[in-house]
Amino acid sequence: MPAKAGKERPLLERFISVYECDSWRHAHLDWLDERIDGAVELLASRGDGSSLAIEHTVIQPHPREKEDFARFRLAFGSADADTTLWVSGKYIYVDIPLGVLERGGDWGQLAGDVLAFIRDQKDRFPDDRSTQECVLSDGRSIALRVNVVVDSGKECRTLIRRYGDFDLAASVSQALVAKLPKLSRTLASKRILMLERDQWQLSNEAIAAEVKLQRPRFPLLADVHEIWLAETHENGDIVLFVQATGQTPNMAEYCFAGRALQWRRDGS
Repeated sequence: MPAKAGKERPLLERFISVYECDSWRHAHLDWLDERIDGAVELLASRGDGSSLAIEHTVIQPHPREKEDFARFRLAFGSADADTTLWVSGKYIYVDIPLGVLERGGDWGQLAGDVLAFIRDQKDRFPDDRSTQECVLSDGRSIALRVNVVVDSGKECRTLIRRYGDFDLAASVSQALVAKLPKLSRTLASKRILMLERDQWQLSNEAIAAEVKLQRPRFPLLADVHEIWLAETHENGDIVLFVQATGQTPNMAEYCFAGRALQWRRDGS
């Protein structure tokens, strides 16, 4: 069934407003996937007969990132505000393993066990980095990565995050398998694949390099005229648009804060 309007719409609207020296600013925007199942997100049309198809997706550190992060937020969503986990004068960063919140598991119990362990051991954590074994109520144990940073101003927080191995190759492959066919079959003067990254662990260069490495496996990439990277921060409020050229570094062409264009490099 057609998709609902998503968070990619304001992102793509910002891009289209400045792309190619503002020449698409007044184009007609048809959000195809909101009314046609399996269509690209956007087909922009200009009065001169030119058209531009854009397909968007988010590149995650590994293919199951969205699912894992959703579970993490449900289990640990309010932990950063729990003052019983704090130690005066110290920032404590506690990372749990990716994938430990298994499907069908009791995520609340696991989170409770981890937070109870931090509460009990927080004054014993050594300064700097260490690995701490946390025994869960079901008898399993998990390795927590702990980093204690002393703050001379006596500020304090305890922040819960995740750690684990990335699989960027699998994430990029999954994106290309899902997105290239619909983009390739769309009739347009130009086709753009927009790859969004919203996590600091990845880099524009790594994503561009991985797409280049996988190009021989995906002949439909020949139908894509340009690949762009949308680097998003602060829940999508800050966006840097970078064209993936395969060169290092890939320099941002446009930078937005909200709807306001902050700077550009295309000479306009």
